[in-house]
Amino acid sequence: MRLTKLDKAAEIALTVCMAVKKKEKVLVVTDENKREIGEALYRNSLRLGFESLYVEMKNGIS
Repeated sequence: MRLTKLDKAAEIALTVCMAVKKKEKVLVVTDENKREIGEALYRNSLRLGFESLYVEMKNGIS
């Protein structure tokens, strides 16, 4: 699997910015507008071996 720029950014966010440790769990909460970012964080957290959960909130009516 070839990593995209977004995948690489998600990996840095998880391992450097958030400093997630191997035994910690990752919860990704996103909305429809930011789905691509949320999915990248979730997908890469699984790829890195973290136990993860993805939650997407529906956009409200404006």
